[in-house]
Amino acid sequence: MANIWFGVPFNMILLSAGLAGIPHDIYEAASLDGAGAFRRFLHLTLPLLRPTIYALLALSTIYTMRALT
Repeated sequence: MANIWFGVPFNMILLSAGLAGIPHDIYEAASLDGAGAFRRFLHLTLPLLRPTIYALLALSTIYTMRALT
């Protein structure tokens, strides 16, 4: 329970930092091309956040394994 209490805010801070690093011009160009919100999320946001998500998974796994010992 304490691991979740510590992990969720940490993950949200890292995800928001990853989102802040995505340039707004890409979303503007996609909306001009006719992409809807779901397509922008699926084809722009997720691929650009993939390195951040992988880092979060690695860090969460390390912290969880550390908490279990």
